[in-house]
Amino acid sequence: MTKAEILDLVNALARQTLNPDTLAIYYDDILAEIGRSPKPPLVEIELFDITAGDHTYNYDASAIKLLAVFAGTKQLLAASTMDMEAYDDDWRNLTGTPLAYNEGERTAREIALIPIPDADSAPIFGPLPFGANYPLRIGVQLYSVRRDIKIPDWIALFICMRILSEEYAHPSDYQNIKFSGFCDKLASTLWKAAGLT
Repeated sequence: MTKAEILDLVNALARQTLNPDTLAIYYDDILAEIGRSPKPPLVEIELFDITAGDHTYNYDASAIKLLAVFAGTKQLLAASTMDMEAYDDDWRNLTGTPLAYNEGERTAREIALIPIPDADSAPIFGPLPFGANYPLRIGVQLYSVRRDIKIPDWIALFICMRILSEEYAHPSDYQNIKFSGFCDKLASTLWKAAGLT
């Protein structure tokens, strides 16, 4: 489903036309909340070439939360600046095979591989299947995202119920606390049924 279809479904379930600006705000807030959840269902994967001597790489602007970074077949550890300072005062100048990454030290949506890579990634050749020629040093980022298209139906229903819960909970001419509570419980049941709690 798309964002527009979900908001149309909200109006159909409400059996009236609700304020589209308010619904869009609820939609955006709920998608951000889904993306920050412990097990976000909407994720993207991005491959990036690792270049020797270059340790900073950006990730997509649509990303809500960076979930994992891989260098070749190894998942890198997330390390704070304080962690790295405790490990080695000169951590910014270490070179070798990346073992960890630091997120957002300089700018948002930027990761720094630690130590600085000492070798380039192998090229990705086509048209072989991905697993047949997987480069040993290619970088992979996995992150949760906000989407307005291709939203699975069960997530769309969850979003609809959460929007209705929010809309009917706030003071208005059609405020209905019982209906709001029902929608919230149904959304919570859908979330639990998917195993995402």
